Amino acid sequence: MSYTICYFSNSTIPLEKKALEQLFTTTVHNNTQLDITGILLYESGNFFQILEGDKEALKTLYTKIKIDDRHNSIFIILDKKIEKRTFAEYKSGFSIVQNSEDLNNVERYLEASKNSLPDSEIILGLLKPFLM
Repeated sequence: MSYTICYFSNSTIPLEKKALEQLFTTTVHNNTQLDITGILLYESGNFFQILEGDKEALKTLYTKIKIDDRHNSIFIILDKKIEKRTFAEYKSGFSIVQNSEDLNNVERYLEASKNSLPDSEIILGLLKPFLM
């Protein structure tokens, strides 16, 4: 059985396009090496990330995420066991949301978590600006 952690956070510094590209490249590489799937979004100083994988690997990664000074005000949305990964079929295993199809995968993730996340529609509404 897999595990997931999903959170919002605020960037502590403005990230220019080049810095974001470097962050995303590093994130995809590191998470793929750890067999962690999921997505990362950034918009207007805010991050949204879904992580899926082995519980211990995610807990170790999340400990590093919490002390990363590039962001603060971390708000955990989900931290639980999951039956199966929503993002397992992504080519790299980890992706940056870039289009409506990617957002549909986020919707499926939230739909699968509806019982433990009654405000999934509100959260999805908060995510729409990440693609606009």
